[in-house]
Amino acid sequence: MPLSFSAEELAQLERRARRVSLTAKGEVDVSDQYLMFRRAQTRYAVAASDLRGVRPLPPLTRLPWCGPHLLGVANIEGHTLGALDLERLERPTAALPTSPWSLWVAVEKQSVLLVADEVLNVLDIARATLLHAVKGAFAGRLTALAHSIIQPPSQSAEGPLLVLESRLLMNPQLYQPVQR
Repeated sequence: MPLSFSAEELAQLERRARRVSLTAKGEVDVSDQYLMFRRAQTRYAVAASDLRGVRPLPPLTRLPWCGPHLLGVANIEGHTLGALDLERLERPTAALPTSPWSLWVAVEKQSVLLVADEVLNVLDIARATLLHAVKGAFAGRLTALAHSIIQPPSQSAEGPLLVLESRLLMNPQLYQPVQR
């Protein structure tokens, strides 16, 4: 059964965020929730407030002239969404997951599906942690999509976590046709 956030759950997350921001003494005390997921060997996190749903990857329609990182488009709840494989931004021939998940990320009126091998858990990450994190642990196109790269305290043995900046996933340059 597909997992997704209902409108009521999203509203509850927004109320919690507002309540935390009103009661916090400063930026150091404020944290946000992020959904952690894995694609190949890399762990990512995306703001829970930007998620509209998590479900198995639906059937995709491949588009001509697209790069290997854009797997195709899917129709979810009347919305046509591009499916973006972050692993294929760096390794165009990377194998697809055997049982892929999709994370529906939406910012304002733009949306994308991120492909994941595994959805791991929800993390509370302090904003101060994100402000002081370094982006140098990753190279290439992924760094351009990152808010920051952190070492989550509860998962330290597994390596760094690339915290995505959702609005950067909507950059039109990611979706340009391949020049032939």
